[in-house]
Amino acid sequence: MSFGVSISDIAMVVKLAWSTLEGAKKACGEHDELTKEISSLHLTLEHLRSEVADPESVINMHKGGRRKDLEIHISGCRRHLRRINSVLTRYNRLQNGSGSMWQRIQFGTAGVKDISESQLKLSTYTTAITLTLNLISMGSQGRVEKELSHQRGEAKGLRASINLLLAKQNVVSREGTRDGSFRSISHDERKFWRGFRQELADEGFKSSVINSRKDLIIAYLKEYVLSLTAFSQ
Repeated sequence: MSFGVSISDIAMVVKLAWSTLEGAKKACGEHDELTKEISSLHLTLEHLRSEVADPESVINMHKGGRRKDLEIHISGCRRHLRRINSVLTRYNRLQNGSGSMWQRIQFGTAGVKDISESQLKLSTYTTAITLTLNLISMGSQGRVEKELSHQRGEAKGLRASINLLLAKQNVVSREGTRDGSFRSISHDERKFWRGFRQELADEGFKSSVINSRKDLIIAYLKEYVLSLTAFSQ
């Protein structure tokens, strides 16, 4: 199989997602946002597993860099699921009476912070996996995407970071926590670029690397939006 992550690897993440989902239901209830978020990820991972298991699926036929993106997203899911699962396990244990009141108070502040941070990450990775699968199903990469995929040196990994930022912006825009959807690039390119450039800098890319590739990045973002628009029609 050509995909870089084995079926057993994905199966382990699916199992972890299910375990975390059960912990969330116990701690928060069926209708809590955390439970819904983990449930959404679990369904997405199940779909991904079925695609990877099919030798003739678009994932296994695809030869571009998007498969590597999926590997990164799966790894991110695993990392944050473990973090949330650990917090939920401790919480449920304390709720069952195994721990002093002071331990419960201490856990409350730290646990909520840990979960809220990882919840946004999980939502981002869920969206990123879905967007990547949609793009893979559309076929070959565009010219700009290929060029961005071949960046080396200090710009290596730039496209993968951009894709995760796009997924994150899609999440926060959908939740109404910030007006920053990448689709707004067509309305105010200059304003969008200022914010997006800062986010890339926060990811560790030097200003010189970002600014020297501004035209390429903007072109990629527009190509990305067009691809998703075409897919949704």
